[in-house]
Amino acid sequence: MRRLIAVVFGAMLGGGLVFAAFEYHLVRTDETYHLVPKKQAGLTDAYVDIRDWPASQWNEHTTLAENMIAAGHGDLVGGSIASGLINDIISPFQQDASEATQRWWNSKPE
Repeated sequence: MRRLIAVVFGAMLGGGLVFAAFEYHLVRTDETYHLVPKKQAGLTDAYVDIRDWPASQWNEHTTLAENMIAAGHGDLVGGSIASGLINDIISPFQQDASEATQRWWNSKPE
């Protein structure tokens, strides 16, 4: 009897997790996790870690972005895009500064 109860419990738990994966995105941010309802059921983006996402990554996950905005988490989408754009703009200058520092360090007389 215990095995039957364990099997039924496991089937119900598994079914509940699959249902949740079809209906919600589990989104991890820097501070916390968010359950974002999906507009259309499916297994795409069931779990997403959006920490350190560049703007190009959001272009690949447009339905996730739309669902997050609809759920009131648009600031997370916009903040990630803005920080990604800033990093895209600043990174060439950081590389140039790093190369210049390295050239100076290598040409420094000992």
